[in-house]
Amino acid sequence: CALPISALGRSFDTALLSACTGLSEREVSAALRACVDARLVEADRELGMDRMRFRHALVRDAVLARTPPPERRALAGAALAAVEAAHPRLPGEWCGLAVELAQLAGRDDRAVVLLRVASGRAREDGALGAAVEALERAVMLADESAAGGVQLELLESLVAAGRFERARELGERLSSSLSGRAEKARIHLALAQTALISLGWDEAERRLDAARPHARSAVGERLELLRASIALGRFRFLEAERIAYSVAVRAAARGDDATACEAWLLAGESAAPADLQRAEAMFSGALALAETRGLVTLRARTLAALGGLDVLRVGSSERVALAREVALDAGMAALAAASTHDLAMLSLLRFELEDARTWARNTVVMGRRYRLGWVLAAGLIKEAWAAALTGNPEEAERLLAEADPIVAGNPRGCALISGHVRAAVALGGENLDAAWTAVEEAAELWWRQRLEPRPYLGLWVLLAALTDPSGFEPVRERLEQRRVLWQPTIAGLCLAAQAALIVTADKDPARADELLMRAEQLLEPTPWFRAIAYRHVGERLLAARSPTGERLLRAAITFFADAGSQPPAEAARALLRAAGRPVPRRGRGQATVPAQLATAGVSSREMDVLQLLAEGLTNRQIAARLYLSPRTVEKHVERLLAKTDSPNRVALAARAASRTAS
Repeated sequence: CALPISALGRSFDTALLSACTGLSEREVSAALRACVDARLVEADRELGMDRMRFRHALVRDAVLARTPPPERRALAGAALAAVEAAHPRLPGEWCGLAVELAQLAGRDDRAVVLLRVASGRAREDGALGAAVEALERAVMLADESAAGGVQLELLESLVAAGRFERARELGERLSSSLSGRAEKARIHLALAQTALISLGWDEAERRLDAARPHARSAVGERLELLRASIALGRFRFLEAERIAYSVAVRAAARGDDATACEAWLLAGESAAPADLQRAEAMFSGALALAETRGLVTLRARTLAALGGLDVLRVGSSERVALAREVALDAGMAALAAASTHDLAMLSLLRFELEDARTWARNTVVMGRRYRLGWVLAAGLIKEAWAAALTGNPEEAERLLAEADPIVAGNPRGCALISGHVRAAVALGGENLDAAWTAVEEAAELWWRQRLEPRPYLGLWVLLAALTDPSGFEPVRERLEQRRVLWQPTIAGLCLAAQAALIVTADKDPARADELLMRAEQLLEPTPWFRAIAYRHVGERLLAARSPTGERLLRAAITFFADAGSQPPAEAARALLRAAGRPVPRRGRGQATVPAQLATAGVSSREMDVLQLLAEGLTNRQIAARLYLSPRTVEKHVERLLAKTDSPNRVALAARAASRTAS
């Protein structure tokens, strides 16, 4: 009795058994009852009243294995016919079952057709990994007449999934074996996309030119979007936006939502370096379209683009994390890697260095695994920056030595290496001349190539004021001309530089203090950049006998000492000592620790945190008050919970408040 039903899988629909076997419903019921009595099958209550299943998968496998091949093929063929008759479009699990039955029936040609259907549905649902897997199975089964078409679909799915190295290898093979005009165009388009992701603009353009004579009108707009992508990669932003905008308008007019969404996304990426608000509007429109139409992969890409804007603003990580999650679920390797890199960047800006190292190392791992050179280089640069920020220049240079050949003169990568990593190494070693050289090099690349605004531009304007006051205005004018002073770190350091110049010129100390207050608010999300301003603006203010100078230098000492970057902390101590001002004790906070807490091992720095906790301040507010990073405050709170045996933060705050009151 188990023989006919074994063909339908471990779990099966009893309503199909009459059609599969030619038995009447009464006979089917009797056979099923016998199988139940023999403890071979049981009701599958999870899937519905008409469903039953083999009690163990091995039982079904054993039944199939003992069935003579001709009989097994006949049973599977009958079951396949029954399934396709009952479910003509083969929705959901039925397509997978039909594939299995076709293979059991020896109908590899039918299995290939069904696997291609399953792959197409998986792509529509955004399950790119499943789409690739289905086509890889189809390639194994396809005969010579179908192999080329299946491999071409696999090539395009590999590109969509971000598996570019495998796509490149397959595309090169297909370009010499397929000769049809439409096939040639599709191959060249796919290979152009793989070249784009590895920053090979010349190769991408060559492939685009090769595709053009073979392309039909249906792929004309894909060619245009690739041309826009190449222009974007070469920093020709206006050209890229013009092409993408034109495609978006035409696609929207004829109701081609997928093309319109992709074009708006590309137009927004082209607009972002000059106008974030316009870029956000385009991305938001693309996201609404993707969500309304169920365009899963485009939704992931648009979320990543919006998350990229959040990184530029040093905002929330929510959209970046969501984009990474959606990309991983969809099997979009390159996009998941890019979002992982963005999380590393955001963590570095917030000076959450443990998180930054974790995300950067994950980026490096993904870059190596999927052979994505630009991802690998970006992860190495972020790891190097983390090393530089914690006073480890040797480790930073070791990582850059691996990244440099991959970057290979790419302006964006070179600007980040100079403006962030090498500038951080120089400032951490108290070498303003080297820092100025590094940020000036990065800024020139930004200016010539019209790159997106990054925090090194804030260092550029600050160091311009510190090294040569006459250089401040030309730099500030360039920043205003490119409209980048909306970025909080750049704007904050520009205000700090202005304050230093005002006090140095002995003009209006009240105005300088006002500018500094605004600068501190803007720089709060980026603690390291704020500490750099404290260290160097504080020195100028102290020399001008401004009382604010002492406060800034004491804040710089606190930050750099806790960060493990000793040269800036020691330089600030020396300045205070030379001016006859009180110098903070090494490794100590300002508060006096009561005897009972001192016995528990609470330090003066932890006592500083505890007192502010008693006032109801959040970790971020405490960090701003004490000039620490939020992650450092978080660690102090964790240690206080352990040392005071408090079950949670609320109990710790209550204990601190009662002690403060007494």
